[in-house]
Order: sequence, then structure tokens, then C-alpha cells
Amino acid sequence: MNKFNILFLSILVFGCGIKKSIPQNGIQNQEEIQFNESVNQFGFELFKTINTNEGNSFFSPISISSAMAMAYLGADGETEKEFQTIMHFGSNSSVFHKRIEENTESISSADSINLFRITNSIWLQQDFNLKNDYTDNLKTYYGGNFYSVDFIDDSNREQSRERINEWVKKETNDKIKDIIPYGTLTAQTRTVLVNAVYFFGQWNQPFKEKRNTQMNFFTDENSSVKTTFMNNTQKVSYYENEEIQCIEIPYRGNKFSLFAALAKDKVSGNWYNEKFTIDDFLEVQDSFKNFDVDISLPKFKMETSYQLIPYFQEMGMQEAFTNKADFSRMREKNDLKITDVIHKAFVEVNEKGTEAAAATAVVMGVKSAMISPEKKTFVADHPFMFMILEKETNTILFMGEFSKP
Repeated sequence: MNKFNILFLSILVFGCGIKKSIPQNGIQNQEEIQFNESVNQFGFELFKTINTNEGNSFFSPISISSAMAMAYLGADGETEKEFQTIMHFGSNSSVFHKRIEENTESISSADSINLFRITNSIWLQQDFNLKNDYTDNLKTYYGGNFYSVDFIDDSNREQSRERINEWVKKETNDKIKDIIPYGTLTAQTRTVLVNAVYFFGQWNQPFKEKRNTQMNFFTDENSSVKTTFMNNTQKVSYYENEEIQCIEIPYRGNKFSLFAALAKDKVSGNWYNEKFTIDDFLEVQDSFKNFDVDISLPKFKMETSYQLIPYFQEMGMQEAFTNKADFSRMREKNDLKITDVIHKAFVEVNEKGTEAAAATAVVMGVKSAMISPEKKTFVADHPFMFMILEKETNTILFMGEFSKP
């Protein structure tokens, strides 16, 4: 049996194969699941799992979910059920994968105001064939371009890695670099599936640089760091109760927004893990009202990188990473398992707007009550949770916590 690895990016890198067709009769109670619901539920659960250490966190639920969906397309048996449980995917049918395609088209934007781009590519070892139905379904529902490369020869393998990294760099406007580190690809690698996402949004009402101030950002009740705050007064969606304040700042065109949740006490990190769930998020959105709000928001930039397999295992996905993995819909020999899942993300929030990007790589190989004064203030001078949303579908594109300048 020939060994090979595969790799996802939000890049997805992985193996091959799929049964002759996608089944039409999935698990009944999952038939109506929408992809944006899967993305949001998974995003909150991964946030809770990732956000356990002090420090900033940032990732793209839509990127990771899209990359993992390409692997799910080839999963069967207990492995398929793990994807449904952990990723909250609907039944593995043409209906669900069509919903992913429709969601991707709906959230994408390429006008002169804002840009959100989500792209896929598939990198195949030359003369190495995946099942026709699998590749056909990737083209139909994920729209990726196929590239023939050589992972076996040492020098050609390094060129292949550089080509993939350059593709990701280009698709993320130079923000995600070296998604595949040296040494990740081996002579056993046979295919790499890549997903990349990029967002640029201009504020509906830009912050003015002349109003910037130097203020203390409290990393906890007793420690603070001086940093630059942007200040503005504008009418936005606002909610508060005894514990938390939430705002939603629109980008131009109102297709996208920045959602921020701020505990009223100067708490340290991890407060949001226990106190702010997806149900709270949806309830806040239902309770939003428009107010004039004095906003003070740190100007920040962050880059993050994650090896995601330990987080997936903590969440309950086990079989896909072992010799018991069942990716028989990708490859008749059923000799694949996921060996690595890599995710990198970037975000910059400044006076003009927000720029964010992410890529995810999966490596697979063979087995071996409201208070309402007329005007509000929102001073984000201690750790806060934030998301970038696509409004029409209410999909969480990016998610994180800013807890340390």
C-alpha cells in the first residue's frame, strides 16, 4: 500500500475517493440543517475550546467548516457521524452540499464597497486519480480549480509547497503566508485541498484619526497596558443587561457588521466561554435597539495559528485521526486518515474599517433586563469578544477575543 498525506487549508489538504454518488437519504433529523447554522454552532464551541488560555484568539468558523466539509464529502460510517456531531453538519447528501454552495454564493461580495471572497483549490499528485464522483462533486459544490503537482520528488515537492503557499497568499491579499510549513509535505503526500477566505470592509461611519486617544486597556482588574483607542459617536444596534454590553457596528452597505460583546466588569480572559453562548448571541440580536453610542474601540492587529487536531479531539472527534477512519467515499481502498489540521488567521481593525483573512489545512495520510437611557457608551478597555458577520444569512465569518494589546 502506497503511503500518502493530504492537507487542508481553510486550506484543506487531504486524500481521495468517494462512493459512486452522494446519498439522498441522510439522517432524517438533519435534513433541514442550514450551513450557516452549522458554522455558527461549531464556531461557538470551538471558541470555548480554543479560548482557554490568557491572550488573544481569532479564527474563521466559515473557513474551517468549509475545509472540513470537503473532507465530510468523502466520509462514511462512524467517521461521517463524528463530522455530523462535532461540525453540526446536515446529512451527507447532495441537498446539504448544495446548501453550502448557496451559502457561499450568498455571503460573497465583490463590489466597490466591501469584499468577502471564499475560494477553494485542489492540488493532486500527477497521475494520481481520485474517484470521479468525488472530484465531480467537489467541482459542483465547492468550485475549486484542480492543479497537477509532484509531491514525490524532493525538489518538485518543495516547488509544489511554494505554489500552494503562493496561491493562498494571493487569495488572502498577502495576509496568510507560509500556510504549509517546510516539512509538512512528504513523499507520501498525494493531494491537498485548500480553502482561503478574505474580507475587507469599510465602516459605514469611519473613525477619525484626530479623535484617537491613548488609554489604558485592562488585561485584568489589576493590570493595564497603554494602547491607541479609536473614538466615534454613531447610531448602532445596542443591547445591555446587568452583566454585558453588546453593539453591532455596520460596514458600508450594511451587508456585513462587527459584533462586539463586552463584560461590564473588568474581567480577565475566558469570561465569555461561560457567560456568552450561541443562545445568548441570538437572544441579543433579537433584543437589539438603535441608540446613539459613544464608542471607544482599540485599534489592533493580530495573527494567529492553530494546530486543530487536539481541539477537535477535545470536542469529541476521534476516529477521523486514527486507522479506524472511514473515508471510503474518497478512495475505494479506504486507506486515509486525517493527520493534521492547520488554521491561520489575520485581522486588522483601524479607522477606515477591517481587513481579515484565514486559511485552514487538513493533512491526511494512510492509516498506520434592558437599561435604556437616550445615549449609551461602549468603552472596550478590557477583554472583549468580537465577530464579523454576514447579515443576510447571519453567518459568523470570523470570531475571536481581544484581551491583550
